[in-house]
Amino acid sequence: MNEKQVASFVRDSQWTFRGNICTILGFMSAVVRFFARSPLLGTRFRPRAYGLREAMMTGFVNRPCGTGDYLIMYFHNPVRAGCSTAAKWVGPQTLYIWAPDDHQFYGNERRRYVHSWLHCDGSAVKRWLGPFLRKPLILNSPQSFLSFLSALHEELAAHQAPDEIIAENLFENWVRDLERELAGILRPPARLAVVREFMDTHYDKPLALEELAHMANWSAAHFSEEFRRHFGVAPIAYLIRQRMNHAHYLLRDVTLTVAEVALRVGYEDLYHFSKLFKRHCGISPGAVRAKG
Repeated sequence: MNEKQVASFVRDSQWTFRGNICTILGFMSAVVRFFARSPLLGTRFRPRAYGLREAMMTGFVNRPCGTGDYLIMYFHNPVRAGCSTAAKWVGPQTLYIWAPDDHQFYGNERRRYVHSWLHCDGSAVKRWLGPFLRKPLILNSPQSFLSFLSALHEELAAHQAPDEIIAENLFENWVRDLERELAGILRPPARLAVVREFMDTHYDKPLALEELAHMANWSAAHFSEEFRRHFGVAPIAYLIRQRMNHAHYLLRDVTLTVAEVALRVGYEDLYHFSKLFKRHCGISPGAVRAKG
C-alpha cells in the first residue's frame, strides 16, 4: 500500500472519529424534555426528564427534599455539587448521582455552566446506581453518558410507542461502561483506534511496524507499547491473528485453493502461510479444508 493511500485512509478515519465525537459531545442544539408521566410503562427503568448540554445561569439549584427520583448529572464546567449547601467544588467532567430523597444542591455563583442530566426511577435503576451514589465521579470523557442520553432521546422522541427493553438496555449498557471506566479500563486513543481499524481492513497488504507507527505519529517502540497496553497484544501479533482468523473462514469455501486463501490474507509464500496457520490455529490449512 503506498503512502498516499495510507494518508487518505488516516485522514478519512480521523474525520469519521471527529464527526462521531462532535455529535456525541453535543455540538447540537440543547435538548430538555420533561414528562408528566414516564413514557415507559414498565417498573424497571422509568425516565422522568432529561437534558443534554443545558446551559444554566449563575447561581444554585437547592432542593432540600430531592425530587422523588434518581438524578444523574454530568457537569461540563466546574460547580459546587453535593447533598448539602456546604457542597464542595467539583471540576469539569464530573458525574454526580442523587438518590430519590437526597438533598440536591448544585451550581456556580461565579459564572454560567452547562450540565447534562437524567431523572429516572425503577427497580433496576435502584440496583444499578447503588454503588455510585452521593460522590463525585471524575470521568475521562462525556462521550459515554452523552451518547446514552442521545440514544435514549432518539428512542423516546422518534417512536410513538418507545420500546421498554431497548431503553432499559441503553441505560444498563451505559452503567456497565461507567463501571469499566471507573475501574481504570481506558478507551484507546483515537489515533490508536484508527490504526487498528486500518489493520482490520488492510490485513491482506504488506504492513510494516514502522508504517503503522507512522500512522499514529509515534515511534515504533512507543506505538508497540501503547498498542499492547490497550489491546493486550503486540501490533504484528494482532495483524497475524486477524489474518489467520480470516483465513480459517475462507478455507471453508471449497472454490478457493489453499494458495488462493493465502494470497487473500497477504501471503505469497504458501509454506510460510501454512506454518503460521498451524502455529496459531493448532491445525493445518489442509486439515481445515478436509473437515469441510
